[in-house]
Amino acid sequence: MATAILAGTVRTTTRRAYPHGCMGVQGALAAGNSGREVRDLLAAWRNDGCSGVRERFRRAVDEGDLPPQADPGLLARYVTTLAFGIAV
Repeated sequence: MATAILAGTVRTTTRRAYPHGCMGVQGALAAGNSGREVRDLLAAWRNDGCSGVRERFRRAVDEGDLPPQADPGLLARYVTTLAFGIAV
């Protein structure tokens, strides 16, 4: 599952016909006070993405696809951090 997420990140950020990088990760990072609303919106979007991945990992633990001692929150933060890094 994590491999699929990261492979998808690589595919979508390296397509020749499209801009490289990720507006959701990079957008509004250097914005001042006038960009606070956009910065907060993008942060919420990134957090929602991590929450979705965490829920999927939680389901994988519940269904036996991941070992019971796996930490869905930690795994989600790790995978989304890698994905955001790749996008940057």
